[in-house]
Amino acid sequence: MNHAYPGMALALLASASWLAEAGMERARRVFALFVFVPALCLAPFLFGTAKDFSNGEEYPGLTAAVRRVAPARPSIAALAEQLDVGHPLVRRLGGTWIGRQNCLWVSWGVRYLLSERPTPAPRRARLLGAMRDDEAAFAADVARRAPDVLLVENKDVEAWARRQPALAAIFEDYRQVGVASGVEVWRRAAREERP
Repeated sequence: MNHAYPGMALALLASASWLAEAGMERARRVFALFVFVPALCLAPFLFGTAKDFSNGEEYPGLTAAVRRVAPARPSIAALAEQLDVGHPLVRRLGGTWIGRQNCLWVSWGVRYLLSERPTPAPRRARLLGAMRDDEAAFAADVARRAPDVLLVENKDVEAWARRQPALAAIFEDYRQVGVASGVEVWRRAAREERP
């Protein structure tokens, strides 16, 4: 639903502009005021409402998988490209989110932009700098807060992270203990288990 809000705001502004046109006929005004604008306002609530209000899982089985291996009220981080991997899982488990960010969305965006078309060197350098900052912030959060559980969105994200200098080391203190809906569940290893 949060993706609909900016679009709804823009559509309401467009509707207001449309309504403010000089010489607009009455039928158009009535339709806009009593059909279009109310429908536009209700639209975000019609998509995903059942999942939102029923506390449905975006990744079925992930809550149970984490609950099986984590302590009560676990601290959690997500090595992910999507915003929804760690949330609302943390709330369901009564846990604690350890990061400043909820995913590596900036890094994903940079990789996407660079894969789309050739990028001039100065812009490429700025984008890669933003990606390095994003990765460094995540790695620093994991090192500083040492979450009980590390969620890894999928095998592709894991493989990519292992190739990134700032992220490769985060796996040293964790062991994969499960998978649910493609999301890997990694548990902080006990001292005796660490290499």
